[in-house]
Amino acid sequence: WRYLKYTRINISARYNYVRTEVFNQQVSSKNGNFNGLQLAVPIKQDQFYLGLSISPYSLVNFGYTLNYQTNNQNYVENAFYEGNVSRAQLGLVWAANNWLSLSAGLNFFFGSIIDRYYLFFNDPAISDDFYEIKYQFQGPGLGTSVHLNFIKNLYIAGFIDLKPDIAFRRITQSSITFEEERENMDTTFPIYLGLGASYQFYSQWTVSSDFTYQDWSNGLDDKKTVENLGTFYHIGMGLEHAPQAGTKIAFLNKFDTRVGF
Repeated sequence: WRYLKYTRINISARYNYVRTEVFNQQVSSKNGNFNGLQLAVPIKQDQFYLGLSISPYSLVNFGYTLNYQTNNQNYVENAFYEGNVSRAQLGLVWAANNWLSLSAGLNFFFGSIIDRYYLFFNDPAISDDFYEIKYQFQGPGLGTSVHLNFIKNLYIAGFIDLKPDIAFRRITQSSITFEEERENMDTTFPIYLGLGASYQFYSQWTVSSDFTYQDWSNGLDDKKTVENLGTFYHIGMGLEHAPQAGTKIAFLNKFDTRVGF
């Protein structure tokens, strides 16, 4: 955003395919989803910029089938975990000078994740069963970032999202009650931070790397510990080749080419 001359919008989508092996059985899942929207508007050239983004914060799309035998009864459990929590961010960027930029951001988290369980019994004398748990999240948070360019062609940036104030609702429904049981509470997400660097060389080549970190081991807040939550981190490295300038270049030379992991 810091060097934009015109308004820019980015829209992206993602398709995932996962294949693994569990107890010598092949398991696969696939899904496609919206992956983000970013809008950047220069308010005052080389000084103020306004940005808006919406992106997935946590995606869940998983299911399994298990066969059980208990007390001479056979039954099948089908489970599905689906949903997502998204983050909308409104940010204002201030370019203090040629090498330093700062931003302040307002985040808003929203979305829901649903766990569904279906039990099917082989014995016709036993009724099939189901229950469903829906987790709803919404609430605001604050964030800030810094962008440095004190060495020519070297760009360094970092961000931190503070703990948001999340209104959390758990809704449970089963075939026994047929009525929803609602539980409301206040919670938060851990601090989220990241650091990245990018270096441009030979005018058309750029190499970049970044690192993000979030410690979920304390659960959703400092007062509760959840056993199946751990530390999240992401490490990325990439190389980009920019297109040549001019209108008479070959068609394939007009595209950015990127590779990374």
